[in-house]
Parts: sequence; C-alpha cells; structure tokens
Amino acid sequence: MLQDELRQERNQKEKALRDKELALGDKYTMEQNLSSLKLELELKDQKLSSLAQELEELTFSGNTEEEVANLKKKKHALEAKLSDQEEELDELAGQVSQGAG
Repeated sequence: MLQDELRQERNQKEKALRDKELALGDKYTMEQNLSSLKLELELKDQKLSSLAQELEELTFSGNTEEEVANLKKKKHALEAKLSDQEEELDELAGQVSQGAG
C-alpha cells in the first residue's frame, strides 16, 4: 500500500515534469512567434513610413511641376512684353534720328 502511494506520487511527479517541459516548449514557441510578429510589424511600419514619404515627395513634385508651368507662362509673357518694348524703343530711336537729321 505504501509502495502504491510512492509509485503514484512518482508518476504524478513525472507527469508534472513532462507537463512543465511541454509548457516551456509552448512558451518558447510563443516567444518566437511574438518576436517574428514584432519584426514583421516593424518592417511594415518602415514600409508604411517609406510609402508615406514617397507620396509626400510625389505630391510636392506635382506642385513643383505646376509652379514650373506657371513660371514658364510668366516668362513667355515677359519675353513677349520685352519684344514689344524693344520694337517700341527702335521706333522711338528711329523717330529721334529722323528728327535730328
């Protein structure tokens, strides 16, 4: 009877050790999964940040293209005005020459 109790206690102790080892194995697996998920999340955050920056740059460059187009229009208008003023100056210079001559 005492031997049966000792055997039963030993079996329970062995079962408890096996359960502990299984639990430790599960814990290790879960920690590895958690670590992998954290790394994956970090990589996705970096990708998101990179894409946000790229979007911002594309948006900014879009505005810049619009500004360049506006500046080209203004330049063209100023060049036309300059050409008109040069013609007017030539006419005035011709009138002055004729008046002096």
